[in-house]
Amino acid sequence: MSDQSPSSLKRSELAPNLLAGRELQNEIRTGARLGEFWLAYQPILDMHGEVWGAEALMRWAHPMGAQSPALFVPAMEQCELIHQLGAWTLTEACKQAHAWRKTRPDFRLNVNVSPVQLRDAAFIDRVMDALHVSGLLPGALSLEITENVLIGHDGHVIERLHHLASLGIGLYMDDFGTGFSSIGNLRHLPFTGIKIDRSFVHNLSQDPRGQAVMRWVVGLGRELGLDLIAEGVETHEDARIVVARGVAKLQGFLYSEGLSAVDFERQF
Repeated sequence: MSDQSPSSLKRSELAPNLLAGRELQNEIRTGARLGEFWLAYQPILDMHGEVWGAEALMRWAHPMGAQSPALFVPAMEQCELIHQLGAWTLTEACKQAHAWRKTRPDFRLNVNVSPVQLRDAAFIDRVMDALHVSGLLPGALSLEITENVLIGHDGHVIERLHHLASLGIGLYMDDFGTGFSSIGNLRHLPFTGIKIDRSFVHNLSQDPRGQAVMRWVVGLGRELGLDLIAEGVETHEDARIVVARGVAKLQGFLYSEGLSAVDFERQF
């Protein structure tokens, strides 16, 4: 075992998954300064296999290898780097979507939003700045929000959601079905769609109960007038069942992982 402290090692010798707290946060700051963060785009397809849009995903190309968002996003949230890098994500993704809409006029962009971002009083301004700088129309952007955002029923967060909806920006409840308050939130908040969690999609062909749940979710979505996206689609059979149940949009490794903008253009 090395007796060197983390501060005495070169960055290329530091694996971020071995760091924690301020050391990891400092590593993220360095990565941001050096331009190591980039955006991947995972396509969202309609039932006919045509590209409807894409979800923008933040990635970290660290010298020690690609790092999981499950590692770096919580660290960003703890030191509020999420505001800086979240704003960068929005702006860069909106620029790319605006460019793609020149040849795909109906292309839609989905971007994940952290609970910490939504609790920030300046969040609406950051979204508007991204749209203004990029030229992307508000109606071409949707924000994906998990139920964690709504824990505590923060009045300011709810007000911001209504403000975003009034601007024409779409709001999707992400990972639908994994929390206890999903239905209540759909009733009272201005969501335009839901993303059905991969746990309800995986191995549907072998899971009659899962198919029953899928029918229920689709029926609920229809009654509430919500758009439906099934995430985590990995097999042709699961895709067939999902479409047969009435889900019009699909996302998952069956079609593609997250791709660089260049690779996205080549493949789609």
